[in-house]
Amino acid sequence: MDPLLKLTTAKDSTVRWAAMTALGELGDLRALEHVIRGLRDPEGGSSGHAIRVAATLALGKLRCQKAFDTLLGELDKLGKTDSELRKATLEVLMNRFSGDDQVRASLQTAADKLAEDEASAKKEAERVALAQEEASKMRAADLQDLIRDL
Repeated sequence: MDPLLKLTTAKDSTVRWAAMTALGELGDLRALEHVIRGLRDPEGGSSGHAIRVAATLALGKLRCQKAFDTLLGELDKLGKTDSELRKATLEVLMNRFSGDDQVRASLQTAADKLAEDEASAKKEAERVALAQEEASKMRAADLQDLIRDL
């Protein structure tokens, strides 16, 4: 187990991802702190994202109270920044920890909020695209006026 735990801090992001995935499959609680650190992997881009998702899934497989509390805390920290990771976190929580009615209700509220945030973000993106299109049309009209004036 110790060699695998050491791989969670390897320089290569693919190795860290593989370690998170393997630790989740093993389900050994000795990996808990290492997997929690994986949620905050410093790698940027898609590699770091993959590590954080693997850590989220691994925590779900560890199925302990600290894993649950950590994942619940992650939902708050993620805010609107990463809807894909929020969705994965919610899925893990719902699939692994939703035996309690109160927990299930809290998770459903979080899922509803995520859906609202995504709908709001989509509307905002559509509004921005429309504004950009209008601005582009205005620039084209201004250019045509300039050409006519020459």
